[in-house]
Amino acid sequence: MIKEFYIDGLYDERDVKIPFNGEYKIIVAKNGYGKTTILNSFYALLSGDISKLRKIGFKKIGIKFEDGVDISFEKSDFDADLESIKGHPLFSHLESKLGRDFILELLDDIRRFPPSMIESSPLFRRASKALDYPTRILREYLSDFRLNKDRKNINSKTKAKLTTLKAKFPYKSLYLPTYRRVEEDIRAFGAISDDETDGHSSINFGMSDVNKSIKSITSEILSSSVEWFSKINGQMLSQLVNGFEVTDEMKNSISEPRSVEIVLERIGKNISISHKEQILNLVRSGEILKDHDPLVYFVANLLSVYEQQQENDQAIQSFTKVSNKYLNDKEVVYNESNVTIEIVRKKNRRPVDIESLSSGEKQIISLFALLYLQKKNDLAIFFDEPELSLSIEWQKTLLPDIVDSGKCKFLFCTTHSPFIFENELERVTVDLAMYIKEL
Repeated sequence: MIKEFYIDGLYDERDVKIPFNGEYKIIVAKNGYGKTTILNSFYALLSGDISKLRKIGFKKIGIKFEDGVDISFEKSDFDADLESIKGHPLFSHLESKLGRDFILELLDDIRRFPPSMIESSPLFRRASKALDYPTRILREYLSDFRLNKDRKNINSKTKAKLTTLKAKFPYKSLYLPTYRRVEEDIRAFGAISDDETDGHSSINFGMSDVNKSIKSITSEILSSSVEWFSKINGQMLSQLVNGFEVTDEMKNSISEPRSVEIVLERIGKNISISHKEQILNLVRSGEILKDHDPLVYFVANLLSVYEQQQENDQAIQSFTKVSNKYLNDKEVVYNESNVTIEIVRKKNRRPVDIESLSSGEKQIISLFALLYLQKKNDLAIFFDEPELSLSIEWQKTLLPDIVDSGKCKFLFCTTHSPFIFENELERVTVDLAMYIKEL
């Protein structure tokens, strides 16, 4: 477990030392005090985000663990290893015109864009304007750099320490910036791939992502239902040849009509409505247990499929339950039979387009969809000012709900709102000033 995160000489103005006595920490400070910079630094170090670390001014940054291991880095440890590209005549020309620091910023910046959109980078446009070369040559040069397998371009010693750090802190780091930060939204059109982020990510989880998650998890349930229906049909042929072996466990499993109704609905059009109703009537009356062994066998096996889908079902139900705590005149409705999820108005049950939700509602829905519907576990969450766009009541319950999800193994949050920690997390909330030494 992490014992301390520290930064020496942050922008040559302060030293920061943040101790940990557990998995959760909330830092409170007024705006402009540097809490976001500290959170960004912490996240960047644990996620191996070299680009972020290069943009932050410090002398030394590191993490101490409870077992005594101290992994630290000097600012120069993150300098780019440019040997592979220095030989190109364009490098010397760029360096003479704009300086090496600009080249480093440019190389980091173009990674945010898909290869076809490199020219959208403001730094690319500045470099192109400063050079006498055609834009095409600069684009090809930078595209070659993007294709370099060693994207981080750091020395082997720094790589080794980052690998050790990742092994000591094996969680998937999730960065939740101030909601919908424009400069981060570039990921929405494919600028950064998973292999460039070492499995770590920013939330950047918009409404289209929510819809994709809903479609993915419901399709998985439906497809597995149909697949198992076909498999059970094959098993039925064997049983018809050898005779049905109906156990007491099978008979007991079909005693709940609602569960039987759900599994029959999930089969869809493979069974007619009239046959479904006949089966349900037999279950409700108990007649199914009298001289209907083939049907008992069939329904019991369908119910076993339903049980195997419980992980997905429970994820959807948890998402629905926690999201509905934050929706006043609307609610998320999960139809288990049809395997559909929709948002409706409470007063008239009319469907609500997810894009028409308020910014606060979108923040809530996107966050909990990511936690529950994406099946993410063992998360280390770095949350910057979660209070923005949220009502006071929502602020009080948001972090406890994140912790209670069971997905969050580590939480580091910055805030200036007292309502964010007006709950059981007050015990892990500390004024940032306690951890700062001015230089």
